[in-house]
Amino acid sequence: MNARIGRLFWIAALGTLILVTMTAYWQIWAAPDLAAREDNARLVYRQLSVKRGLIYDAGGRTVLAANKRRGKNGSTL
Repeated sequence: MNARIGRLFWIAALGTLILVTMTAYWQIWAAPDLAAREDNARLVYRQLSVKRGLIYDAGGRTVLAANKRRGKNGSTL
């Protein structure tokens, strides 16, 4: 085998191994930390999509707060 082709193969194999290792790291070990970050857009979207109920006074008759504002995509803000 040509030495240059062999070297190219080992470089590509090493790059693939590094890529697979880093992907496994992010998917398995770092996933809980990434999901809990404040700037995670999925976390914000989940919080905005929660169905919230009405808030009544102590007697249970008068509505004190209700969800009336809707976002551009129909989610309640």
